[in-house]
This record gives sequence, structure tokens and C-alpha cells, in this order.
Amino acid sequence: MKEDEIRKKRIENEEKQEENSQINRLLDRKIEECGQLYASERIHNERVISYFQKQEEFSFFEDIVEDARIEERRFFDEMNEGQEIITKEKRQLEDYSEVLYEKELQVIREEEDANGQNGDW
Repeated sequence: MKEDEIRKKRIENEEKQEENSQINRLLDRKIEECGQLYASERIHNERVISYFQKQEEFSFFEDIVEDARIEERRFFDEMNEGQEIITKEKRQLEDYSEVLYEKELQVIREEEDANGQNGDW
């Protein structure tokens, strides 16, 4: 692989790394926003439950609150999986960046060696 090709691949890889970082920041922001909404919903649900505590509708609202808790857990589990995928991709891109950097150095060294040998002739 030539030096220009390696540089081009490094640039492409850096662009992918930036895209990965943007996606990660967006995901973090959305998780934070949803976390705040879920917290607000929990407070509201607790108020509803305490209001209906001694009434016959209590079990109905209790079921709704439990469903909301299950959905919240499911949401955060899925978001954690998404973050793990993004983190894994980030590591792969960083590793590939290192490989390309090493290849570029190798090509430069080989060119310098070839130029040095030609100068000795």
C-alpha cells in the first residue's frame, strides 16, 4: 500500500471515528433526557398510587406503574447495549487507526531506506 493510500484510509477512519463520537454524544444526551422523563413519570406514578392507595382502582394503577417500570428497565437495557456496540466500534476504529499509522511509518521508512541506498550507489 502506498503512502497516499494509507493517508486516505486514515482520513476515512478518522471521519468514522468522529461520526462514532457524535453518535455516542447524541445517545448520551437522549439517555439523559429519557432518564429525566422516566424520573418525572415515576414521581407522578407514585403520587397516583398513593392517591388511590385505599380505593378499589388501586390494583389497576399498580399494574400500570409496574408496566412503566418494566418499560423503563427495557429502555435502559437497550441503551446500554447500544453504548456497548458504539464503544466496541470505537475500539475497532482506534485499533485500525494504529495499524494504518504503523503501515504509514513502515512505508516512509522503506522509502527512506530505498532513497538512502540509491544515494550510496
